[in-house]
Amino acid sequence: MIGRLVLLAMFFSIVGCGQDPKSDQVTAIEEWPKEWTYEEGSCQNTETRLLVAEAADFIQWADPEACTIAQGAWQSWGRDAVLPYSVIWVVPLVTSGQAQISGATDWSREKQLEFLNDPDNLIILDTVSAKERGDHGPEQWRPIYKFWCEYAMRWQRVKSHYGLELTAEEQTSLVEMRQACEPDAS
Repeated sequence: MIGRLVLLAMFFSIVGCGQDPKSDQVTAIEEWPKEWTYEEGSCQNTETRLLVAEAADFIQWADPEACTIAQGAWQSWGRDAVLPYSVIWVVPLVTSGQAQISGATDWSREKQLEFLNDPDNLIILDTVSAKERGDHGPEQWRPIYKFWCEYAMRWQRVKSHYGLELTAEEQTSLVEMRQACEPDAS
């Protein structure tokens, strides 16, 4: 699974940004950590814990003692479908690329790792949606409508928690998306 994460992160860092791979920003993003963290005494890393919490169906374990998932089904935030493990990804809501351009240029490796493993900053996307989303923010990519409220609230909360700047374009998109919230949710 770490291999899947590394490949996806590398793809988004270079292709998803739509930037010249030789730029300083892309180089900086490539240097971000690309691994999941483990809680002390647990064999489940951040990705596994999220998949267990968000499973739409029973999970089949390849090796329960090693916490290796073999099968299951999850709702993608990008498609109105429940999909198998083979086509889903746990990805940051606010990507490392977005963080980098919003104020994370001087973060330590530990802070980067905390950010990338923060459950509030993680969503489940299918392969196609993950590729479409790339490093785009809410002004250029949105999840399916039923996730608009949560996406907007969490985007703003994550950016605020980590001291990252919200652009005017992001704010406009988030306001529009928060209209999907119940009256007491916003």
